[in-house]
Amino acid sequence: MKPRAMTMAMLLLLATSRSFSGATPAAEGPSTTVRGGATSADELITRFLQALRDKDQEVLRGLRVTESEYREIVMPGHVPVGKPLRKQPEDVTELAWRLLNTKSVYYELSLLEEFGGHGYEVKDVEYERGTQSYATYTAYKQLRLMLQRDDGQEVELRTGSVADIAGQFKFVSYIRD
Repeated sequence: MKPRAMTMAMLLLLATSRSFSGATPAAEGPSTTVRGGATSADELITRFLQALRDKDQEVLRGLRVTESEYREIVMPGHVPVGKPLRKQPEDVTELAWRLLNTKSVYYELSLLEEFGGHGYEVKDVEYERGTQSYATYTAYKQLRLMLQRDDGQEVELRTGSVADIAGQFKFVSYIRD
């Protein structure tokens, strides 16, 4: 099954297994507190590559936004700057987080398998879909790294998007669309 079809099937399954009636809207003002973020995109990439070198899934996971950061900052703030924040029912934000997190966990494992255990020197950094400012964060979309591995081999690493939330940088996910 193709990834998009699988995602849609999971979404349908979860949506039909949970009742969306009676859901409450998200809280009025989202928090802008991010824990454990890097102070720059470059620092985040350095920490990301170190986690891969050390094959440390826990550190790798800690470089992504947490559930509360996603549900309270990213989702409501994914609107143009100056527009009202998006209000979603609790069940919707929970479902969105579960899908994003589950897919990211599998991508983490794939990244560790393919790139883990090696040191890397960054040769080039590109955000293939550019950057975009939203109400509560700036997105750096679809990270592409050109790297030189410690054995001299040049490799390309493509992963998900990065968010700058009030000067703290974290991956939103490791998912490549």
